Amino acid sequence: MIYFKILFKGVCLIAFAGFLWYTFDATVLSRSDCSYYQYKTYPFWSYAAILSGEESLIIENILNVALFLPIGFLLCCLLDKRKWRIALMFGFSFSVCIEFLQLVWKRGTCEFDDIFHNTLGCMIGYGIYKCIEYVIISVCGRYAAQKIK
Repeated sequence: MIYFKILFKGVCLIAFAGFLWYTFDATVLSRSDCSYYQYKTYPFWSYAAILSGEESLIIENILNVALFLPIGFLLCCLLDKRKWRIALMFGFSFSVCIEFLQLVWKRGTCEFDDIFHNTLGCMIGYGIYKCIEYVIISVCGRYAAQKIK
């Protein structure tokens, strides 16, 4: 059973690192350069814009949440102590790094809304993991869940 645990952690680590790279590439590296700095300092501006009729921002907000779902989920798979604070801080920190680099390298718009939605997605991914863990414990018993951890 120890080999399964090591294999499981290894696969999760590879998936986690790969998804972090994919996220960084999609949000920073693969974007085209802009000649000026783009930023929005008004928190939750996208919600005001949605209420004003810019419905395309609904999809953008949902995609920002969805982008970080796997990060929160895979982070829980890697950690022995699955604390929500770790997922919150990692999601927030990684998102701040992305937004900061978008601003400095002039590759996208740096905005608070993206940080909020990315962090929310990481926390939802954490919640999905905890729900699955709860179902496994409820159905299979605590012994089976301990073997998976």
